[in-house]
Amino acid sequence: MTGSIRLALAAAALALLAACGTYQSIDKNRRADVGDNMTVQVVGDWAAVSSYAVPLNGASARWTADGLSVNQLLFFDGIQPQTPILKTGKENVDDDLPLYRAGMTESGVMELVESTLAKVTQAPRIRATGLRPETFLDRRGFGFEVEMVTVEQLEVRGLVIGAMIGERLYMVLYQAPRLHFFDLHAPAVKRIANSARLDLES
Repeated sequence: MTGSIRLALAAAALALLAACGTYQSIDKNRRADVGDNMTVQVVGDWAAVSSYAVPLNGASARWTADGLSVNQLLFFDGIQPQTPILKTGKENVDDDLPLYRAGMTESGVMELVESTLAKVTQAPRIRATGLRPETFLDRRGFGFEVEMVTVEQLEVRGLVIGAMIGERLYMVLYQAPRLHFFDLHAPAVKRIANSARLDLES
C-alpha cells in the first residue's frame, strides 16, 4: 500500500469518527487549551479526542492527526507527585504502575516513561534513548525518544518533551508507527511543544 493511499484511508477514518463524536477538529493556527494551565499553538491538522468517548487515562488532552489507531499526541499538564503518568482503567495493571516522584532526575523521568509504557501497552520490546536538554514552557527541560515493538509486531516511535516545574511534571508524548507516520508529523509536534505556555495564575 502506498503512502498516499494510507493517508487517504486514515483521513477517511478520521472523518468518520469525527461524525460519530469521538473526535473534534481543532482550528488551525490558533492557541488551544491542553489542560487547566497549559496552552499550545496548533500546527497542522489535528483532532481532539473526546474524553467521553476515549478516557484520557492520566493525560490532560489527547490529539490525533490520522486516528488513534495510527498516532496520538498526549499532553500532561502538571502530573502530581505519587501518581502514575498514565492509567489503563484496569485495577490489576494500575496498582502496579510506577509513580512520578518530586525531585526525580531527568533520566529518572525517562525510565518512568519507559516502564509505564511497557506496562500499559504490554509491548514485548521498548527502549527510551537520546536524553538531551530541551526548552519547554520557557524553562530548561528535557527530550528523548522511545522505540517500541507492539504485541502486534508494529514498530512504533515516540517523542517526549517535558520539564519539571516545582514538584509537578509537564510533558508532551507523541507516538506513531516508525514507518512514514512518525516522520510525517514529528516536525509539527516539535513546533507545538516549543509553543507551549503555562499560566499558573489562572
